[in-house]
Amino acid sequence: MGNRGRILSCDVHEHKLKLIASGAERLGISIIETALADGRKPREELFGTADAVIVDVPCSGLGIIRKKPDIRYKDPSSIENLPAVQKEILHGASAYVKPGGTLVYSTCTLRKAENDLQLEADA
Repeated sequence: MGNRGRILSCDVHEHKLKLIASGAERLGISIIETALADGRKPREELFGTADAVIVDVPCSGLGIIRKKPDIRYKDPSSIENLPAVQKEILHGASAYVKPGGTLVYSTCTLRKAENDLQLEADA
């Protein structure tokens, strides 16, 4: 983007927003704004305003088990509700994309319920 335009990065965790702002500053990127926001609660003022939206949803992380081996000890019940949360976030974020824009859905897992089935449900 050549440091032109606007990038809005939202998260429910303040510490992650600080990491994003710190990384942007380190890289000399001045167009990134951060906002504390829950992706499950769409912001109407953003509907149809984005050329591109990247939806990086919370996931089980099973795709990075080699990097984070402690994931294998996660309580399976802690990931049961993830597809429902992901679907809410994806649905809301998709409303932000302008007609003809781009929507990218991203997870770091291999579970079909968190990937293929999410995309098929919204197709």
